[in-house]
Amino acid sequence: NAVIWSGDNWGTKTRLGTLKSDNSGYSSVYALSADGKIAGGYVDNDLGQPNAVIWSGDNWGTKTVLGTLNSDNSGKSFVQALSADGKIAGGYVYVDNDLGRRKAVIWSGDNWGTKTVLETLNSDNSKESLLLALSADGK
Repeated sequence: NAVIWSGDNWGTKTRLGTLKSDNSGYSSVYALSADGKIAGGYVDNDLGQPNAVIWSGDNWGTKTVLGTLNSDNSGKSFVQALSADGKIAGGYVYVDNDLGRRKAVIWSGDNWGTKTVLETLNSDNSKESLLLALSADGK
């Protein structure tokens, strides 16, 4: 499980958990806002699929699952980067109906609810795109 160390000499360990009903499985933090109050990464769901997530609120207790590009939100997604204020998240999703290719995504807006897909350089958008970093302002 993902952990955030904080406090004096990083003595406070906060486990962030997963989406599994028994809290087993994996989760990872890949990005933090500049003030450390918002974390982004992924959590396993009950099917063992990693889902992009933002942890926020007191002791990072609020999990906001960002979803995928599949109509039923199935599949895998990951947050890899956050803007300095944590209001913009970037990463990628696996698209099942596109041979499992990864597509770069930016999540923005209220509760990161707006998904913007960053396509590839190929005219037919074949191949993959990934987002691994954002500027401080997310632009």
